[in-house]
Amino acid sequence: MAPLYDRTRPVWAKWVMGRAEAYLEQEVLPHWLTPETNILDLGCGTGINLERLQRVALPFASYTGFDLTPAMLARAQTKSDDFHLTSFCRGDMRQLPFPDHCFDLVLSTWVLSHLSPPQPMFAEARRVLKKDGVLIILFWSRPSYLMGIVAKLLGPLFLVRFVEVAKLRPHLGEAAHIRQFAGGWGTSVVWPGSSRE
Repeated sequence: MAPLYDRTRPVWAKWVMGRAEAYLEQEVLPHWLTPETNILDLGCGTGINLERLQRVALPFASYTGFDLTPAMLARAQTKSDDFHLTSFCRGDMRQLPFPDHCFDLVLSTWVLSHLSPPQPMFAEARRVLKKDGVLIILFWSRPSYLMGIVAKLLGPLFLVRFVEVAKLRPHLGEAAHIRQFAGGWGTSVVWPGSSRE
């Protein structure tokens, strides 16, 4: 998918998950990013979130892209040439090679639905977050019944599993802010490690 990902993404962004990504850019990230924020991007792919941060000029201290696929990481690295505060690491999100409590913000967009089961990724993300850090995730969720029929046909095409929000709720706790988009197809979760509002 690496060679085709960036080419097909504009269609995805405009017609499928544009509202969820606009919410991330306009409301969520500006609220949580500061010049001191150290970011871990889980499943960074071709560097879409790094491009997002550069495009909207949000402040942060450092960015670490993490992905399993060498071809995706190679493309992401080409997008960081002019940005010296970035690094990239290859590995499994269920066993992160980072110490406890070392990132201010863990970000993951559209990756959770490729993991089965997704819960170990949550545990690792929370482990590497600082006590007052925040976890921000966008993922494919199981839509309502009628849209679910369409989703069942499209899921195998994109190699995704639809995550049921109700099954994740016990791992998130009451502090998590959950918002669904596009008839339930996409879900945003913001989990603050502290009571910051």
